[in-house]
Amino acid sequence: NVATKALLPDAEGIAHMRGTLANFEGVPVIPTYHPAYLSRKFSAANDFWNDFRRIRQFIYQQGLMNLTNTNQPNTR
Repeated sequence: NVATKALLPDAEGIAHMRGTLANFEGVPVIPTYHPAYLSRKFSAANDFWNDFRRIRQFIYQQGLMNLTNTNQPNTR
């Protein structure tokens, strides 16, 4: 929550912002839970992984990585 408020001062907090596309000084960001939070609240793990799926989808849509080789950036 601290990081979310620091980067996105108008944000309602991580519970409301997680998984949504936001903008920090022209840079797209998708807030998610801190991994340490998951050690205290394991039930949030599904949300955490869904956020990372969304991040991956965004990267593919922007052409920053291709689907056939996820280890290398797209060189378009």
